[in-house]
Amino acid sequence: MGDSPGTSLLAVTLGALIIVPALVSIYRGFKRVQAAQRLAGSDPINGWIGLILFLVITPAFYAYMQSGLNAVWERLHGADVEPS
Repeated sequence: MGDSPGTSLLAVTLGALIIVPALVSIYRGFKRVQAAQRLAGSDPINGWIGLILFLVITPAFYAYMQSGLNAVWERLHGADVEPS
């Protein structure tokens, strides 16, 4: 699903001084969340809403991304459990 997590961490921490690597890492992370949702069979989170949240209320952006990941985990967990 993606590249090295260490590279992403480096881009978000030290690369934030240059700004561009951090933004690229955040963008790619958002796309990975959307891809995971598509693979799980659920509707992906909206990119426009994500952009607006990132520009206006950044902590809400991360909460929005996490809610998308939580939906994937819930869907995959529900697929593993067989009905009694």
